[in-house]
Amino acid sequence: MDAGDYDEGPMTEETKRISNVVSTKVNLASNAIAGTIAGFTSSVLTHPLDVVKTRFQVHDGRASTVPKYRSTLSALVTIGRTEGIRTLYAGLAPNLVGSTVSWGSYFYAYNYMRGYARGFPEFVDSHGQTGPLINMSCAMLAGMCTCLATNPIWLVKTR
Repeated sequence: MDAGDYDEGPMTEETKRISNVVSTKVNLASNAIAGTIAGFTSSVLTHPLDVVKTRFQVHDGRASTVPKYRSTLSALVTIGRTEGIRTLYAGLAPNLVGSTVSWGSYFYAYNYMRGYARGFPEFVDSHGQTGPLINMSCAMLAGMCTCLATNPIWLVKTR
């Protein structure tokens, strides 16, 4: 019998447990990466709208040096033409840090909590799925954890 002919035989309970732990960690990591990419993408795509929102807030009907805009589209076009496209992305770095960390940690925490809840037979149905109340609870807890973890980032961004 060669070393390459090794027969693993049936999986022991311990081997199955270790396999499940490794699979869970890989799944959680992939969820965190997906959340991070989603946060990055959404920030890059919507940041110009954040700049326009800030311009509208600064103007708020009073006389100022900021020109009046008729609409969001008008503001995007005017800022892009008069101040350059780069202006629409001013302040993007702190927003990217906050969004990527927020969404990555949220996806990780949510899926971790759902996996944890699945370990309790009373929380799953006959198909091994958690119900809406459990999913909502996991989402709420994941949101709370994300807020606690990322609040300092948003504080720095605001200042």
